[in-house]
Amino acid sequence: MKNNKNRFKSFIVKMYGSQTGMAEALGVSRNAVNNWVTKNPLSLLKHTEMIMRETDATPDELISEVLRHNDQIN
Repeated sequence: MKNNKNRFKSFIVKMYGSQTGMAEALGVSRNAVNNWVTKNPLSLLKHTEMIMRETDATPDELISEVLRHNDQIN
């Protein structure tokens, strides 16, 4: 499971530089981002529109990463 978390964390770092950077950009707490990584990545999807405006990630790429991570941790 650790490699799976690392892949998702790497995706976050690719988009925002860090989990803290993502939290700041999306206007959420660092704990919210940590929750997406460790427990409930599907909650991240409510920020899809903002993520698409701020990053070069495609909707398919974002959804694919979130669903893959969700399947691996649950």
